[in-house]
Amino acid sequence: STGKTNSTTNSDPGTNNTGKKYKVAIVQLADNGAFTEMRESFIQEMRTLGYDEAQMIFDIKNAQGDQSALNTISQGLKNGDYDLIVPIVTPATMSVVNQGLKTPVVFISVTNPVGSGIMTSMEKPDKNATGTSNIVPVDQIFGLAKELTPDVKKIGILYCSGEDNAVKTAAKAKDYLSQSGYAYEEVTVTNSSEVQSAATSLAAKCDALYIPIDSTVQAAMEQVV
Repeated sequence: STGKTNSTTNSDPGTNNTGKKYKVAIVQLADNGAFTEMRESFIQEMRTLGYDEAQMIFDIKNAQGDQSALNTISQGLKNGDYDLIVPIVTPATMSVVNQGLKTPVVFISVTNPVGSGIMTSMEKPDKNATGTSNIVPVDQIFGLAKELTPDVKKIGILYCSGEDNAVKTAAKAKDYLSQSGYAYEEVTVTNSSEVQSAATSLAAKCDALYIPIDSTVQAAMEQVV
């Protein structure tokens, strides 16, 4: 598979009439509600800032959950003559940044930009990339969970072993749970097709499930809930 590509010029026109037409590639690993909302919110914000259909077009590239297709998409960006590349979440951002492109990259919702090697400092972005992080400390997550569900004793941890950010976050979760007296069991997956059986297995053994920020599992979240 080589993923899906389409262009959009939807949303209300703005008023920024500079005469230049910008071409923006939006790259996402998969289709799900969260990724679509991020993408459409970005497009709408650019329209609100005044970049109408005559000034900015969006080339949406979707790997449909296929990592090899994502890499193919990222490699093809070199020949796209883009003014800006917008990858959504960590796997897409890593794939894009690793191409060493000269085109500026503005990423959306990357868990750990520094730890993932996307940049060396949050204070001084490099590698021609900058963007937003969505990291939430595990102690805050489990602290709130304890308040809401105090009877939980054993937690199942489900994540993709191929996503660096998910692996690191899961490791922090396991450390916290061990120190806090919780029992836990983990199951890893390598692609979205394995998520349902993994979640079913954990649900039979645990009182609650914890899923770190993980694009692979998130793409199959309907099978979990």
